[in-house]
Amino acid sequence: MTDTQQKPAQAPIKTRLLTFVCQGRINSRKRHDSHYYTHVTTPAPDEYSMPSQFEIKSKQPFGEAGETFTVHCTLSGFTRERNYNDRNTGELKKVLDKTVILNLVE
Repeated sequence: MTDTQQKPAQAPIKTRLLTFVCQGRINSRKRHDSHYYTHVTTPAPDEYSMPSQFEIKSKQPFGEAGETFTVHCTLSGFTRERNYNDRNTGELKKVLDKTVILNLVE
Protein backbone atom coordinates (compact mmCIF):
# COMPACT_ATOMS: atom_id res chain seq x y z
CA MET A 1 0.00 0.00 0.00
CA THR A 2 1.48 3.33 -1.01
CA ASP A 3 1.20 6.63 0.83
CA THR A 4 -1.31 7.89 -1.72
CA GLN A 5 -3.72 5.02 -1.07
CA GLN A 6 -6.06 5.39 1.89
CA LYS A 7 -6.76 2.65 4.37
CA PRO A 8 -10.41 1.62 4.60
CA ALA A 9 -12.22 3.44 7.40
CA GLN A 10 -13.13 1.26 10.35
CA ALA A 11 -16.61 1.44 11.78
CA PRO A 12 -16.67 2.82 15.32
CA ILE A 13 -16.96 0.17 18.01
CA LYS A 14 -20.43 0.19 19.53
CA THR A 15 -20.72 -0.43 23.25
CA ARG A 16 -22.99 -3.36 24.04
CA LEU A 17 -24.79 -3.27 27.35
CA LEU A 18 -25.80 -6.40 29.16
CA THR A 19 -29.57 -6.48 28.65
CA PHE A 20 -31.76 -9.18 30.17
CA VAL A 21 -35.39 -10.02 30.89
CA CYS A 22 -36.50 -9.77 34.52
CA GLN A 23 -39.75 -11.22 35.87
CA GLY A 24 -41.19 -10.88 39.35
CA ARG A 25 -43.64 -9.14 41.66
CA ILE A 26 -43.61 -5.51 42.73
CA ASN A 27 -43.45 -5.03 46.51
CA SER A 28 -43.23 -1.25 46.76
CA ARG A 29 -41.95 1.85 45.01
CA LYS A 30 -40.27 5.06 46.15
CA ARG A 31 -39.24 8.20 44.29
CA HIS A 32 -35.89 9.92 44.77
CA ASP A 33 -34.88 12.96 42.71
CA SER A 34 -36.17 12.24 39.20
CA HIS A 35 -36.16 8.42 39.38
CA TYR A 36 -38.37 5.65 40.74
CA TYR A 37 -36.87 2.77 42.71
CA THR A 38 -39.16 -0.25 42.59
CA HIS A 39 -38.53 -2.98 45.19
CA VAL A 40 -39.25 -6.36 43.58
CA THR A 41 -39.13 -10.08 44.38
CA THR A 42 -38.29 -12.69 41.75
CA PRO A 43 -39.50 -16.30 41.86
CA ALA A 44 -37.36 -18.69 43.90
CA PRO A 45 -35.49 -21.33 41.86
CA ASP A 46 -37.17 -24.11 43.86
CA GLU A 47 -39.45 -24.60 46.86
CA TYR A 48 -36.55 -24.77 49.36
CA SER A 49 -34.64 -21.64 48.38
CA MET A 50 -35.17 -17.96 49.09
CA PRO A 51 -36.41 -15.62 46.34
CA SER A 52 -34.17 -12.72 45.30
CA GLN A 53 -35.16 -9.17 46.21
CA PHE A 54 -33.73 -5.98 44.75
CA GLU A 55 -34.64 -2.58 43.29
CA ILE A 56 -35.06 -1.54 39.66
CA LYS A 57 -34.34 2.10 38.79
CA SER A 58 -36.62 3.75 36.21
CA LYS A 59 -37.76 7.14 34.96
CA GLN A 60 -41.44 6.12 35.05
CA PRO A 61 -43.33 3.62 37.24
CA PHE A 62 -43.89 0.26 35.54
CA GLY A 63 -46.58 -1.17 37.81
CA GLU A 64 -48.28 -1.10 41.21
CA ALA A 65 -47.57 -3.04 44.40
CA GLY A 66 -48.70 -6.68 44.11
CA GLU A 67 -48.56 -6.76 40.31
CA THR A 68 -46.35 -9.21 38.43
CA PHE A 69 -44.12 -7.86 35.66
CA THR A 70 -41.79 -8.79 32.82
CA VAL A 71 -39.33 -6.06 31.81
CA HIS A 72 -35.95 -5.62 30.12
CA CYS A 73 -33.11 -4.29 32.31
CA THR A 74 -29.46 -3.30 32.01
CA LEU A 75 -26.78 -3.48 34.69
CA SER A 76 -24.63 -0.67 36.00
CA GLY A 77 -22.92 0.04 39.29
CA PHE A 78 -19.84 1.19 41.12
CA THR A 79 -17.38 0.19 43.83
CA ARG A 80 -16.34 2.06 46.95
CA GLU A 81 -13.27 1.27 49.05
CA ARG A 82 -13.49 1.28 52.84
CA ASN A 83 -11.30 0.23 55.76
CA TYR A 84 -12.25 -2.28 58.43
CA ASN A 85 -10.61 -3.99 61.39
CA ASP A 86 -10.14 -7.75 61.04
CA ARG A 87 -11.84 -9.37 64.09
CA ASN A 88 -9.27 -12.17 64.33
CA THR A 89 -6.04 -10.22 63.90
CA GLY A 90 -7.04 -6.62 64.70
CA GLU A 91 -5.29 -5.63 61.48
CA LEU A 92 -6.68 -2.71 59.45
CA LYS A 93 -7.72 -4.03 56.02
CA LYS A 94 -9.40 -2.63 52.92
CA VAL A 95 -12.48 -3.99 51.21
CA LEU A 96 -14.42 -2.94 48.10
CA ASP A 97 -18.15 -2.47 48.62
CA LYS A 98 -19.94 -3.22 45.35
CA THR A 99 -23.22 -1.62 44.37
CA VAL A 100 -25.10 -3.12 41.41
CA ILE A 101 -27.93 -1.12 39.85
CA LEU A 102 -30.64 -2.61 37.64
CA ASN A 103 -31.93 -0.02 35.17
CA LEU A 104 -35.24 -0.44 33.36
CA VAL A 105 -34.89 -0.27 29.57
CA GLU A 106 -37.41 2.42 28.66
